[in-house]
Amino acid sequence: MQDRVVAQQSPSPLPSMAGPADEHLRWFVTSVRDEVVVALQGEMDMANADGLGRALAAVLETRPSKVTVDLESLSFLDSSGIRCLVIASQQASAVRSKFVVRRPGRAVLRVLQLTGTDTMLLEGSDGHAA
Repeated sequence: MQDRVVAQQSPSPLPSMAGPADEHLRWFVTSVRDEVVVALQGEMDMANADGLGRALAAVLETRPSKVTVDLESLSFLDSSGIRCLVIASQQASAVRSKFVVRRPGRAVLRVLQLTGTDTMLLEGSDGHAA
């Protein structure tokens, strides 16, 4: 099986390689064997969390063994973004996929810690061992 890379951006959950330069959130989906990595770039808020949620749901429909959301290039996360990640985690559980979040920056990590979702979502935490 070949590795594939698909660039996606909000609000469309369909694969796209180009988009408006003023988009606040972009995501890049990489599939290697039975793991899917979704790398986020920009800011996730109520204006774009639903689009990402649809994209994550589409990824989970393929039932990969693991979905990892990489937050290294995410600079902002609000409650709708947290809701998006929690729902995706629940959807992953329903299809028996492992769902983890990794490499949040300081500001994003602080939001996850304040809401208590760090223990449920972060790779290597009590909720999801690496």
